[in-house]
Amino acid sequence: MKVKPPEMARALARPDGAIRFYLLTGPDAAASIAGARALGEAIKAQSSEPPERIDIHSPSLKSDPARLADEAASIALFGGPRYVELNIAGAGDDCVAAVTALLEAPQAGNPVVAIGPGVSARSKLMKLAEGSRLAMATIHYAPEGRELEKVARDIAGPLGLRFEGDVGRMLVDMVAGDRLVLAQELEKLALYLDASPAEPRTLTPDALIALGAETHEEDIARSIDVALGGRVADLSAMIESIDATGLNEIRLIRAMGNRARLLARLRAAVDGGRSPGEVARDRSVFFKEQASVAHQLAIWDTEATARIVERLQATERAIKARASPGGVLMRQLLVAMAHEANRRSARVGMSRR
Repeated sequence: MKVKPPEMARALARPDGAIRFYLLTGPDAAASIAGARALGEAIKAQSSEPPERIDIHSPSLKSDPARLADEAASIALFGGPRYVELNIAGAGDDCVAAVTALLEAPQAGNPVVAIGPGVSARSKLMKLAEGSRLAMATIHYAPEGRELEKVARDIAGPLGLRFEGDVGRMLVDMVAGDRLVLAQELEKLALYLDASPAEPRTLTPDALIALGAETHEEDIARSIDVALGGRVADLSAMIESIDATGLNEIRLIRAMGNRARLLARLRAAVDGGRSPGEVARDRSVFFKEQASVAHQLAIWDTEATARIVERLQATERAIKARASPGGVLMRQLLVAMAHEANRRSARVGMSRR
């Protein structure tokens, strides 16, 4: 069934076991991502323990359409709650068969929430979700003007940030009205100012201008660019910087995962014939990162980005294991990815870095 965003928000906050598939689409990708996270929080609240989240990228389902229904019916390794997050590339045609199998399965058990900014109202996937009583679908449209300023305040509050003067409007202008970029920038600013709900900080216009996007997140951004961009010559300096600053391995892994998911989403447009440089100018890409994203889009195809996410998840699980050498595992992963990216760039005729 197709519902309006407020109804979908209520459903995700109180998941009904009868709904197997939640489809979140539309140009406001941040709202869809927030909806998926809300489902995870609701499941946690119901069971009093964090759920296991299984990440699947739609291209991987084209050759294995039964996997989605299998994951939805599987039991978590340690018996806790579980849900599946499906990241959809393009219009979602590559996962129609998998979603059909999910909705037709005798039982599911674990909900599937799908994020697909490129899924249109007329797509096969949307029509499938609309026609099933076991599915819910909604389209998120981007807020504008003062509505987006209110969104900025709503995001900033739980982060411990208070606005002074025209900070809300300045932020909206800085991110060109994109809520996803807005959320990312507010998180960076909160970290830089050491803000929290218990110890809130005031963000002034002067501070915003001075800080911009130049926070200590630069180390993470640089590491991502070295690894996914194949900059093998910069590996030693990058690893020395990580060791010197004590960069948290889990934070870096999750940031790299966000970049890989972004590449997976944008790569659909490259596969459709647009150039990486043109696609990288998408509103969801911060302007200072567009050159790096364009370079990485030319290196990594859709299936490869899905494998990156899987490797990152495996590394995170290994790092969290008791007595694991987290720093060593992280460095091994970064080196392996950089060399693979370097080889891929050579195959597609790009200059080695």
